[in-house]
Amino acid sequence: MKEIGTVISTLQGPNSSEFSFVINEDSQKIPVRKNEYVQLKTEQGLMIARVAEIYRMNRYYMRAESVREYERSGRDLSEMFPADKWEFLVASAIPLGIFEDGKQLRVSFPPSPGEKVYRADEKILFEFLGLDEKGLAIGKMEAHDLEVKLNLTKLFQKHLAILAISGAGKCLNPNSNIIFKNELQPIEKIAKEFFTKNEVESDGDIEYCKVNEKTLTTKDFKIEEGTIKAITRRKSPEKMIRIKTWSGKEIELTPEHPLLTWKDGPVWEEAKKLKKNSYIAVPSKLSLKCRLQEVNLAKELKEEKEFYAVGIKAQLYKLKEKSGLSWKMLAKKIDTPYATLLDWKNTGKVPLYKLNMLEKIENDKIFDKIEKISHRSSPPIKNKIKIDKDFARFLGYLFAEGYNGKSYLTFTNSQKIILDDFYKLCIKVGKRPVKIKKGEYRIFWKTLSQVMYKVFGIKSSARKKIIPNIILKSPNSIISHFLRSIFDCDGHCNNSKPEIEFVFSNKENSKRLDFLLLRFGIISKVKERKIKTKSGEKRYWYLYVRGVENLKKYAKIGFSIPYKKERLLKHFSLSANTNVDVIPPIPLLKNVLKELNMSYSELGRRASVSQAHISNYLSKKCGVSKKVMKKITNILKKRIEEIQLAKERIDKIKNMFPQMNLKDTLEIVRRIQNESGIFYKDIAQNCNISPTTVGRMLSGRTSVTDNVYEIARALVNNFKIFSKEEIREEINEIRKTLFLGCKKLDMLSELYLGCSAEMFNRNKDVTFSNLRKCLTGLEKFIESLNLGEIVKKIEFLDKIANCDIFWDRIKNIEKVKPKFQYVYDLVIENSHNFVANNIIVHNSHLAACLIEEILDRQDNIKPAIIVFDPHGEYIGFGDDVNYATKTKVYGKDKISIAASKISASLMNELIPQISSVQRRELSPIIKKLQDEKKAYDFEELIQAVENSEINPKTKAALASWLSDLASTELFGKVDSPSIEEVAKIGQLSVFDLSDFIHLKERQIILTYFARKLFDARRQGKIPPFIIFVEESHQFCPQEEEAASAISRNIIEQIAREGRKFGACLVLITQRPIRLATTALSQCNTHIIMRINNPYDIKHIGESSEGVTKDVLDMLPGLKVGEALITGEAVNYPLLVKIRERKSKKSEKGRKLEDEIAKFLEDESKKNEDLKAFR
Repeated sequence: MKEIGTVISTLQGPNSSEFSFVINEDSQKIPVRKNEYVQLKTEQGLMIARVAEIYRMNRYYMRAESVREYERSGRDLSEMFPADKWEFLVASAIPLGIFEDGKQLRVSFPPSPGEKVYRADEKILFEFLGLDEKGLAIGKMEAHDLEVKLNLTKLFQKHLAILAISGAGKCLNPNSNIIFKNELQPIEKIAKEFFTKNEVESDGDIEYCKVNEKTLTTKDFKIEEGTIKAITRRKSPEKMIRIKTWSGKEIELTPEHPLLTWKDGPVWEEAKKLKKNSYIAVPSKLSLKCRLQEVNLAKELKEEKEFYAVGIKAQLYKLKEKSGLSWKMLAKKIDTPYATLLDWKNTGKVPLYKLNMLEKIENDKIFDKIEKISHRSSPPIKNKIKIDKDFARFLGYLFAEGYNGKSYLTFTNSQKIILDDFYKLCIKVGKRPVKIKKGEYRIFWKTLSQVMYKVFGIKSSARKKIIPNIILKSPNSIISHFLRSIFDCDGHCNNSKPEIEFVFSNKENSKRLDFLLLRFGIISKVKERKIKTKSGEKRYWYLYVRGVENLKKYAKIGFSIPYKKERLLKHFSLSANTNVDVIPPIPLLKNVLKELNMSYSELGRRASVSQAHISNYLSKKCGVSKKVMKKITNILKKRIEEIQLAKERIDKIKNMFPQMNLKDTLEIVRRIQNESGIFYKDIAQNCNISPTTVGRMLSGRTSVTDNVYEIARALVNNFKIFSKEEIREEINEIRKTLFLGCKKLDMLSELYLGCSAEMFNRNKDVTFSNLRKCLTGLEKFIESLNLGEIVKKIEFLDKIANCDIFWDRIKNIEKVKPKFQYVYDLVIENSHNFVANNIIVHNSHLAACLIEEILDRQDNIKPAIIVFDPHGEYIGFGDDVNYATKTKVYGKDKISIAASKISASLMNELIPQISSVQRRELSPIIKKLQDEKKAYDFEELIQAVENSEINPKTKAALASWLSDLASTELFGKVDSPSIEEVAKIGQLSVFDLSDFIHLKERQIILTYFARKLFDARRQGKIPPFIIFVEESHQFCPQEEEAASAISRNIIEQIAREGRKFGACLVLITQRPIRLATTALSQCNTHIIMRINNPYDIKHIGESSEGVTKDVLDMLPGLKVGEALITGEAVNYPLLVKIRERKSKKSEKGRKLEDEIAKFLEDESKKNEDLKAFR
């Protein structure tokens, strides 16, 4: 054991919950680090403690009584504090427990000052923390070379919560351009910058370091600014995936790296699963917050030997005085002859590279004070250049049609308006140009020429020129002037079709121009062509801006040349081309239209789009433009408003009906007639009813009808009723508003078939009773719509319509062998994606390694593993040569629920809105159907409900609920897969839910199969299992209503009761605050990675037993790849460096291993009995 320090007394202790010790500093290396474990002897026994913090302390900080206590032992204070030291390195530590004879005790007494502290013995530590030699290896302990192995039963049986996901594994080509500091930079360049200046840490074969800079990410399909928390790199894999899109974009990434694609809606898909013509998300607009830029030329050229700072005599003297050195000493410091330095001092002209050396001597910011620089003897130029609109145009002209001779600049153009503008800009920069010939100006100024060459990328040929980074970082108001100048010079505006063209001989410039155009929401397309020239075949990149909508956006940039202006304006009168920026077909829209009872023709009429176009889109034959989709979503929003207004109108119409029923009204009329003695014929004259009818009704010789109200109006003062005609018209208007046919209204209103048509079309059978029933039918219809869910769907469609995404298609996809050493990835705060090469890519994480550990166990004591995977992140197990035989993946085409297996109680789980009465009526119908048929589908169940003799209102409601459930198309006659197929010892079964767009569908699948699994396990029909639920806050939300949290009940039930039966849960979420407290509180082990949100941290503390304030305080400081394990899987909170890919869980009661072994034993006995029977 290595001695690392001595306990001291401080103002805080030592006490039983904290103590401090002075760290031995015998060598350059500090022997202990934060979060390392230490041990020391105490009166109770061997104490184990964790180092919480390390700091420096003055030697006299000690209290006097502590000094006296130490010296009473007969030792001198200098033994602990050597007299030659003024400050000491001190560690504060938190006692965890006493370890004696294999037992753990609570700390009751503090350690004594002067006690020696040692690095914790690894064998003792392994046992003290409750690790298991046969357990699941998830990584190594931070600051100790100790493998963390967690007991299978302790980890899973009482459930596990993984409360964040760390990143690694899925990476990009080092040349992938990232939007970093508002410009395009290769990810490798960014990595090298931070790997050089920041601490580099490792996690297995992955290296990473902190960044804390801005980039672009996506949220709700909007491109917005995000923070890069870290950058990672690892060795290149054997193969990479190279993707080229039809718009000319290109990216190279690892096969596992997900990209945002489209499968009946946006989904993340691993690159290796994409195919030619698959959709891929690229930005349609980049919104950056950029400031006006200024270039300090001296700083940019500080390593150059031929550039000089001019007029800095005063600054040199100040620097000399500040340094306290003589001129000779300064000359020696910068390796320069003394006479040369004196010459510089006298002239005030110093080479920039030498000035850079002088600045480092005193760290004096002399470069900020330089006013002018020059190239050797060439006239000087201002040192600080503001990149304003004029200078941006000046750069654009030189980039497009300038030539840099290194001692002069030449600009050539045939347009007078352009030449005149260039002339004025040259004077503003500082030099009047010389006219060489018609259409050609030349600036004889070597300083400017060299600055343009070395700082702004204006080289001698087009192939060597680069659009300057400083332009990329500028605000749009500046960029527009740069773009106008280059398109004025080299851009071609087509006269016959809406298209602008620009040709590059440098591929990088095509990427940069694409980036600049995206700043204005302009989508461009790049094509590579090979052109034969006199010097051989050369490659060129043609950039196109096509379509009326794109050209309208380009108008913000515009042209200066008249004929180009005219052509641009000419195209604005053309019809918009919807083939440029379209939204692929999305079945969700079809579902919403069906739910809102809205026809294609009605939608087309309102959107001013042909019914054929709407029909083709919904039939997946074509896409629609964002403009049309915005119209559609606005129409759907207004449709919701119409229905809500209809609901309000129904409430008002109720007040239009007579407030008394027929019987009571008749009694009143009879009493008044008897008391007044008025004759029937006199009554008839005032109510437009025949005397015979009045007499028959009042004498009781005929049934009472609505006529009694007319009689009452004639006899009773102030007896007011609305006419049936008024009410009929109001109801008919609402019916039409709801697009509700008479036949369906009859069914909902429980009227005879054809009654509504008689009333509304022929004005027959119009009674208050029938009208009331119609009004009730309209109410039922509106209630059946579930407007809350429909609104959520429309909001999703609205996000798609207003997204910052262009759905490009893959032109070519291939596997390539990498020619580079490393691949890279970014860790983005609160996100998993970023923009690389103007393509949206997904971040990496370590969520699946526990599964690997279980599958890799050598014995047969392996539970069944079931994963509900919303993003398709686990399906790679099925393709891996090491796990393919142990893995079953069930995608959309392999998942089906047997309608005949759904009991009334389970139906209640799937449709939480069903009332107890409806459930009671449904139960015998289902039982009867199950007795008659072994298998049936939902249509047969709905038919059985409609044919039953239950209350018509109940019948209508049940039929509506069941129809809504059937519309998910999840149900058939048989289960697929069967529970027995899913739950097998040592098998991983992945429910790939990534192709199911709606959360409701995903929740139904999880509810059904989890319920079946749990019931089968309770009966001992299947082996113990572990269910992994990714994005568990979506399946078990805290605050959602039951209708939006279908799967919450079964997850909470397994969380409460599963431990008794070997049914285990792993709940994985990045938003703990949104996860139901009931479920989270039942997870007795937590593995927490990178939780920064204070509300999430607070929720973890409130919902989880054993998570102390000390543990919560550690969460924000976790590094990438680090995790904190707390709960029953370990005796004390434990920091661990997770190996590549990981996940975890906990116990109580019977051991999970024992449950598995018992199941295998029972299965063996069954087989023996079967053989004996045969």
